[in-house]
Amino acid sequence: MFADADQTLIQLCKFNIKLKPSKCAFGVMEGKFLGVIVTKEVLQANPEKIESQNKKADVLSKSAFSFEDPVKEISVDELQKLTIEMETINTLQGGRLT
Repeated sequence: MFADADQTLIQLCKFNIKLKPSKCAFGVMEGKFLGVIVTKEVLQANPEKIESQNKKADVLSKSAFSFEDPVKEISVDELQKLTIEMETINTLQGGRLT
């Protein structure tokens, strides 16, 4: 593990790349990086981030359905009557849609 870190540091020096010590962590078994928990074996989602996203989704879903649905359900008979009325109006206007 330290050999890998040594090679990495040599490459960084070769290209004159500097590291911020306050942002570096060497020899740790687990750490957070970009909101992901990183271990030697796996990458895990951060439970705090998941909980935060779930709360946002709940708020959005509640606000999306808080208004009355503007679409009115109609029966087939009502739809047929409306279609006939529209055709009648269109005929009376001389076939012009205005």
